[in-house]
Amino acid sequence: MSDRRRDPEGVRARALEAAIEEFAERGFETGSLRAIARRAGLSQPLISYHFGSKEELWKEVKREVVRRANERLLLEIKRAKGEDPVLSLMRAFFDFAEAEPLARRIGMWAELAGDTDFEGEAALLRWVVGLVERAQAAGILRDDIPAEHLIWIFRSAVYDWLNNRARICEVFGWDPTRPDLDEHFLASMRRMGSK
Repeated sequence: MSDRRRDPEGVRARALEAAIEEFAERGFETGSLRAIARRAGLSQPLISYHFGSKEELWKEVKREVVRRANERLLLEIKRAKGEDPVLSLMRAFFDFAEAEPLARRIGMWAELAGDTDFEGEAALLRWVVGLVERAQAAGILRDDIPAEHLIWIFRSAVYDWLNNRARICEVFGWDPTRPDLDEHFLASMRRMGSK
C-alpha cells in the first residue's frame, strides 16, 4: 500500500515540513513536538503516531535533507550532459544550498550538537568523490589535492558564502546587488580546482 493511501491527508508530509522549519529555527534540543504540531496544524499524538518520537522525527528530517540534495544533484547531472560536469555538479550543489536555507540550518544545528549522522549522506558523498576523481583522471581538475578535500572545501565555501554573503560584500566593498555575484563566486571556485 502506498504512503498516500495510508496517509490520505498528507499528515507525514505536513509534519515533516513543520519539523524542518522548527528544527531549522530552534535546533533539535530546543525544538519541540508541541511546536511542530502547532506549525503543522496537527495534534502532537498524531505526529507521534506517524514518527514515534522526537528523535525519530529528527532522523527523518535529516534523511529528507539528504534526499532533497541527492535528487537535485542527480537531476542536474542528467540535465547537463555534454557540459562541464564539474561545473554542473558545483552549480547543482550551490543551487540546492541556496534554495534550501532550512537544510543548511539543519546541518549547522546538527554540527553544533555533534550529531552529524545524516543517513544517506556518506553514499552521496562517495558518489560525488567518484565524479571528482574521474574529472581529476581526465585532467579537468587538479589531482594534487584529494577529491574528498576538494569536495569539503567547496561545500564549506558555499555554505559560508550563502550564510554570510552580505557581510562578505560589506567587508570587501562589493556591490551585493551585482547580478552575476554568485556566478562569479562559482567561477572562482571552479578555477581554484582547475589544473
